[in-house]
Amino acid sequence: MPSYYEVGSTNFRCPGGNGFDLYPLFISSQVIDAFLEMPPNELCIANVYNSSPVGRELLVGRVGWEVIEPTQDILTKFKSTKSSDHENNEEMTWYGSQSHCLPHQARIVLEWIEKGHATHKKTGESLDIDFSEFSLAQDLKPLVEEIAHGAFGRYLEQSPPISMPVARQKLDEFMSHPRQGLDHSPL
Repeated sequence: MPSYYEVGSTNFRCPGGNGFDLYPLFISSQVIDAFLEMPPNELCIANVYNSSPVGRELLVGRVGWEVIEPTQDILTKFKSTKSSDHENNEEMTWYGSQSHCLPHQARIVLEWIEKGHATHKKTGESLDIDFSEFSLAQDLKPLVEEIAHGAFGRYLEQSPPISMPVARQKLDEFMSHPRQGLDHSPL
């Protein structure tokens, strides 16, 4: 399992693509999918250039992440993913999404699935979104719903952060035996 899972925005290419406000869906979907399919040992991480107040507002305000101090291994890995001709020394802030952020992000994913479309902020144009092959809207949807609105999600929100693999294991145990509840003892 990876120590961290780096989440990033996705380029949306269509005429007039900017302005549909898809960023919260993209980021939240990546986090929930990583948690369900291959949870990182530590947390999900992302960075935003300090010159991007919109990115910062979207990540912290709309998706629920917290500022973190990146470890040296995060910085080393980040540099290794940049091409040698990429020389941007602009300051950035690093953010982390831990277990207690998962319910909020699962609710974002479900809201988008329910809505099924995006509306352009300025033009009012509507764009239908096809979730028919989106695993979080299909076979993984019961887990997303439990994280978003169920007892497991309430447990995560009321508990101190726990490692993602432990949280994933607890979700499996809860889904197998929901009547037993969750152990709130320290981990």
